[in-house]
Amino acid sequence: MKQIFLWIVVGYLWVWAKLALMFCRPQQIIGVAGSVGKSSTRVLLHEVLKDSFPTIALSGNSETGIALSILGIWPRNYSPVDWLRMIAIAPFGLFHLRGKTHVIVEMGTDGLRPPRNMGFLLTLIKPTIAIHLSATATHTLQFGEGLAVGETEDRYASVLARIACEDGRIVTESGSSLNIYNHDDLNIRSYITTFQKNSPQVEYKSFGVGKTCDVQLLTYTVTEKGSVFILKTKEGEQIVVNIDSYILPGIFWQNIAATYLAASELGVSKSDIERSLSSKLSLPKGRSSLFSGVNDSLIIDSSYNASRVPMMELLTTARTVAKRSDRPLVVLFGDMRELGDDAEKEHKEVVKALIQATPKEVYLVGELTKKYMVEDLKKSGISTSWHQSSIKLGAALKDLLPKRSLVLVKGSQNTIFLEETVARILQNPSDVDKLCRYDAGWRAIKQKYFQSTSR
Repeated sequence: MKQIFLWIVVGYLWVWAKLALMFCRPQQIIGVAGSVGKSSTRVLLHEVLKDSFPTIALSGNSETGIALSILGIWPRNYSPVDWLRMIAIAPFGLFHLRGKTHVIVEMGTDGLRPPRNMGFLLTLIKPTIAIHLSATATHTLQFGEGLAVGETEDRYASVLARIACEDGRIVTESGSSLNIYNHDDLNIRSYITTFQKNSPQVEYKSFGVGKTCDVQLLTYTVTEKGSVFILKTKEGEQIVVNIDSYILPGIFWQNIAATYLAASELGVSKSDIERSLSSKLSLPKGRSSLFSGVNDSLIIDSSYNASRVPMMELLTTARTVAKRSDRPLVVLFGDMRELGDDAEKEHKEVVKALIQATPKEVYLVGELTKKYMVEDLKKSGISTSWHQSSIKLGAALKDLLPKRSLVLVKGSQNTIFLEETVARILQNPSDVDKLCRYDAGWRAIKQKYFQSTSR
């Protein structure tokens, strides 16, 4: 019954969103796919394009989220009453995109079956410019369906290939005129090579370490004050982006490269791109935001979500900054969810990275971290403790946090909610409004969850 209701709602919203796109007919639709980095790239593109074109960045990235964003509808708390409200006002959103010539959309997949796959999203919205950022181990629970449990490495490789090919349908099935892709990702490069042979008329641009790539990373510098990326084009031009107030991992250069390739294709000058990214950037909440914390600490808040590759990149970055600023490194880490049979492998890889980063203290939240991480970290000699919830961890840390710590915070979404820990160790309590999932709807959802777990 629940599945039937889902399809009724999805189908209903699909019809109105499709009509809205037909009425408004945007000139360019830039679609962004990939396991990580979609939201950040969406924000970068919007910052760069909005001064040159009437541009809108859709906030949703799922089968319902994209449709609701097209119609200008924002969920409040996802309750049955809220869904009835959104269904009722859907027809009034037909002209929400009116006057917008450029639309930026994240296209997120949670599995191989409709409506949660790329194929379904492409029935609603088809990009004219397609960007494929990465294929890493997120949602492997859904993408691992039907694969044998044995031969772990082979199975893992098969899951990544599935993720790449499903997200890659944004390239192979959208009819886009320009495809921008990560040349360093072997699974993405594999399907692109095959598709390129069959579609030589389509334009392709890549970013990566290879000399044939259209954009490469030249240098990357990070301090406690911000991050500087210098990229270069295949023709030898340098792109300099100085981002203050964000401690960003080196891999963020790929988001900048994809943004540059798309914006320059649309006629935005290099100087305008550099200026927009360096002076006006405001990333989504919970993505490497910097906050002053209690006891003169500095918090890197990346609590929005977590998977292995971004976590390992951020660990390397945080270790560098901690050493340069002579601060003790403290890591708050929560479960990485929706990994299925790959959960143990992925968490064990993070353990290796934590041991290499040599933090002064590690605090963990979630049943998976308890099962797969606590024992190994304690054996390594790193001071490690596990806490039942992010709220309890936050209460404890008020007194435990070492002076002048650099605190790296990262964890998955549902049931982990490490932003609640951050809220309790902020130097300025008013900064809670800058944390992810702190609107009224999410507060109600979290209050209900924490009340249920405290019984």
